[in-house]
Amino acid sequence: MRSPGGTRSRHTSGYEHLAPLFLEMAEVEGDDTKHAKLRDRLVTEHLPLAQHIAQRFSQRGEMREDLTQVAILGLINAVDRFDPHRGVDFLAFAVPTIMGEVRRHFRDSCWAVRVPRRLKELHLAITAVTTPLAQELGRAATPSEIAARLEISKEEVYEGLAAGASYQSVSLNQMLGTEVDSVSVVDSLGEEDPGLEDVNDHESLLPL
Repeated sequence: MRSPGGTRSRHTSGYEHLAPLFLEMAEVEGDDTKHAKLRDRLVTEHLPLAQHIAQRFSQRGEMREDLTQVAILGLINAVDRFDPHRGVDFLAFAVPTIMGEVRRHFRDSCWAVRVPRRLKELHLAITAVTTPLAQELGRAATPSEIAARLEISKEEVYEGLAAGASYQSVSLNQMLGTEVDSVSVVDSLGEEDPGLEDVNDHESLLPL
C-alpha cells in the first residue's frame, strides 16, 4: 500500500504517536516556548520522511545533501501549515508538500539556461512517468505512450524532452574519455577555416 506521493507505508509508518503533539501545538500560542519545543520535536522526528523523499530525487544530478536540506525546508513548512482539526493525516499533507518543495527546487534552481516555467514543469512531469511506464511496459516508453499517460500532445512531449537538454551544462574543460591522450570539450570544438575565404575568392574570379 502506498501513501500520497508514492512513498511506501513502510517508510512512513511509526509516526502515529506524534499525532497528539499536533493537537497540543495547535492549542499553544506561537510565541510560547512550549510551541517551539513541540515544533522542533515534530520536525526532528519526521526527518526520516524528508530524507527518504530527498533520496527519491537524488539521481537527477543534484547533491543528496542539498536535496535533503530542501526536503527539510518542505517538512518545516508542512509542520507549520498543518491543521490537525481538519481530520487529515499529517503524512497525507506532508508528503506532497515536501515533494512540491523539492520539485520547485529543480524547476527554479537547477537549469543551466533560462527555460520557461511551462517547459520546466513539462520536463519534470515527463521524467516522473518515464520510469513507471518503463516498468509497466517492460521497455522504454514511446513519446506517444508518455503523451497518453499525461494526457498531452506528442508535440508537447517532444518539447519537454528538448527542454531537458538545458537542465545541466557541461564544462568546456571536461575530458572526453578516460585515456591519457583524451582531449577536453573545448579542444574538440571546431574553429573557423581560413580556407573558406579562398573559396569565396575562387568562385568570384571563376567567371572572369
